[in-house]
Amino acid sequence: MRFLFLMFLFNLLFADIKILNLEQNYTKTKLSFVFDKPQNFFEVAIKDNNKTINSKVNKKVANVAIVLVDTSLSMKKYFVNIKSVIKKIIEKLDSNTKIAIAGFDNDIKIIKNFDENFLYEELDNLSPKGKVTELYKSSINAINLLKNQNILRKVLIIISDGGFEDTAYSVNDLIDKAKKNNVIILSLGYGNSVKLQSIERPAIESGGRLWIKKEKFLKEFLSYFKNGADVIFENNFEATKDGMKKLLLVVKTDNNEFKKDFFVKVDKIDNENKNYIYVILILVILIVLIILIFYKRKTQKQNNIKLATPKPIAFLIDSAGKKYPIIKNNISIGRNKENDIVIEGSFISNFHADILLKDNQFFIIDKNSTNGVGVNSEPSTKKSTQSKIDDGDEIYLGPMKFKFKIQKG
Repeated sequence: MRFLFLMFLFNLLFADIKILNLEQNYTKTKLSFVFDKPQNFFEVAIKDNNKTINSKVNKKVANVAIVLVDTSLSMKKYFVNIKSVIKKIIEKLDSNTKIAIAGFDNDIKIIKNFDENFLYEELDNLSPKGKVTELYKSSINAINLLKNQNILRKVLIIISDGGFEDTAYSVNDLIDKAKKNNVIILSLGYGNSVKLQSIERPAIESGGRLWIKKEKFLKEFLSYFKNGADVIFENNFEATKDGMKKLLLVVKTDNNEFKKDFFVKVDKIDNENKNYIYVILILVILIVLIILIFYKRKTQKQNNIKLATPKPIAFLIDSAGKKYPIIKNNISIGRNKENDIVIEGSFISNFHADILLKDNQFFIIDKNSTNGVGVNSEPSTKKSTQSKIDDGDEIYLGPMKFKFKIQKG
């Protein structure tokens, strides 16, 4: 009994909280934790240095559990009481907990699986028959079943007198398995107190405990199924050099305060890439400035050209009165857009004619057009390559007639 008391005292002195899981996506972080000891009341906060982060706390953590009953012959005299305890466990658990029931001697036998409805008649299949009890092997197999359940909070309830004949596994193997898979072991002991050390130590070291009095077990064990929380908060942290941010989980209870550091991922600062970004940004700014300067100069040049455009020295005026200005001493006329005067029409050749001012005299030159050039009469079959033109003359480009008017003054 002294050993049991010391282990219980050790558990009280070193009570703590355990972080079960940390999940992150692009916007949010979810932290799940449980207490090593039952707590009636608690408040949760997430701290970033002295700043408290806004968070949402859900204290209804989903649970999954296996009730593992020793079915060795040494347990026969306790079975009426054990079946009564199991019935009360089922009655007290809420819908937030999935539970399985199994018997074990040299291996486990499932009586009720996690997703099956509980029937009292199924307990008739729990009967003490085994002569060899492999406690640690069976408990490890039960943890393997628990870990395959997609629920963070996992509890193994061992009901036994602590007798075992394991050869392949030890108590340390069971403790390591429970810790690795975040399984809390709750032990309900029957019989000799010395033998019960085999189920007490894995319970205490996994964050659970051993009960010897059945009434107290039924009163207290439910607190282990309501003894944790999910905390959700937003990822709005500045980037760090190593890509990690240290935060603090603070949990206040009626008479204690628990603190535990944890790390979340944040965007990593890459100084080299940051420098590249600055260089690219500067280049983009320079290119934009060069384009703006070029555009401004081009606009100014166009405005200067427009201002410097000389007055027309003569006009061609079509039959509708549209004027085509002649602003230099040698201009080209035709349908092609590259001409100085562009005239549309099927009778006009791409490069139909030129008008030339030479020694104060105007001339029109046929550029081998299809429909010819005429002065004061339509073009004849005998084409003239160059003709003198004066103010008021009628100029024919094919059948199209234009008035030639010299600008005076």
